[in-house]
Parts: sequence; structure tokens; C-alpha cells
Amino acid sequence: MSSKFSSVKGMHDLLPPGIDAWHRLEAIARETMQRYGYGEVRTPIVEETELFTRSVGETSEIVGKEMYDFKDKGDRHIAMRPEGTAPAARAYLEHSIHMKGPITRWYYLGQMFRYERMKTGSTRMFWQLGVEAYGPAEPAMDAEVMELAVHFIERLGLKNVRLEINSLGDETTRPAYLEKVRAHFSPHVDKMSDYARQTLAGNPMRLLDTKEEPLLPIVATAPVMLDAI
Repeated sequence: MSSKFSSVKGMHDLLPPGIDAWHRLEAIARETMQRYGYGEVRTPIVEETELFTRSVGETSEIVGKEMYDFKDKGDRHIAMRPEGTAPAARAYLEHSIHMKGPITRWYYLGQMFRYERMKTGSTRMFWQLGVEAYGPAEPAMDAEVMELAVHFIERLGLKNVRLEINSLGDETTRPAYLEKVRAHFSPHVDKMSDYARQTLAGNPMRLLDTKEEPLLPIVATAPVMLDAI
């Protein structure tokens, strides 16, 4: 017996016995999070579109190209969540969690949606595991999250994994670095798509992740943040 229906392109079913591997991975994730004191938060799959345009940025590829957004029957602009950080932050503020303690540790594990061009290994519905730590802006919190990630990877049994640590600068070095990046790309606007030109004006650092072929050699010689710190 056959069906005329199939799953939406880029969105796949998880069936037995393959789903057993997912259960194992999820169990290891939850055990690891609990060990480090992170509690699970589950947010809705849809949010107001403005939540992502304000937090991720209108010049990001997520918002500019990849987000599933639409008007619902109440004429509200709604988006299927493309990432988990903004919904978690919204929940943290909406429920006044900051009033309940100096540090809040959360993790999320769920489905995200992005209308990406179909490439090997990418899908339009995917699962994302992430952690958020709210409270003091101290390096110790960053170190804790990195240690958690390493422990999780070790629990999964992955080998030959290298942790690379980068920085996006601070309120002093970041603006200066952005201007260096803008100056580096500006002579090449004739090679850019309209979207890349908008990115150059709004947040030039996002060009460092561009997939536009003509810009890749320019990205390779772009200024490095560590030289600006």
C-alpha cells in the first residue's frame, strides 16, 4: 500500500530502529547537563518574527535568507524558530527568572527550522542542543560551558577532537575591528550580491561567513580579530 503524501523536502521522519541512537545521544546530553547543574527549558516552536530580527540581526543569513516566517490567521508575523538562544532569553526575561537567583543555567534540545539550500549533510528541520548561562559576565562561565562541551563530546566517544577558542572582542576592540573589516571589503562591492552589500553596511563581520564564491579569496585575507585585541 502506497501513499501519495511524502514528508516536506528537507524534513525527515525518525523511525525505529534508527531512533534508538537518538535516544542514546539525548540521554547522554541530559545526563551531562544535569551533572553541570543545567536545567532543561522547552520553548514554543514558533515565536514572533521580531524576536529573531532584533536578536540575531536583520543582516544575518538566518533572518535574510533562511528563516521560515509567515502571517498567521491573526495577521501576526510569526517565525518557526531557527535557533534556540533568542527564545531562551525571551523566556528568561518574560518570567523574571533574574529575580530568583544570581545565576541561571539552562539547556535546550529541540527542533529548529531554516530554509537552507539543500546541501550534503544539511536539512531544513534539524535538532540543536545548546546551553545558556545567565548572570555574572565572567570568564569562568565561558570556561564552564567549554568544559561541559568537551565532557559531552568525550561521553559520546568521539576521537581526535580539538577545541579552538576565539574572541569577538569587547566594547572597545569590536567597533574598531568592524571598521577594519568594512574597509577590507569595501573596494570589492562590485563582486557582491545585493544581500552582501546590505551586510557590508549593517554588520560587515558577517561577510566572514559568506558562501558567495567571488568573495571567498577576499575573506581569506581579511583582518583577524586577535590582531585587534
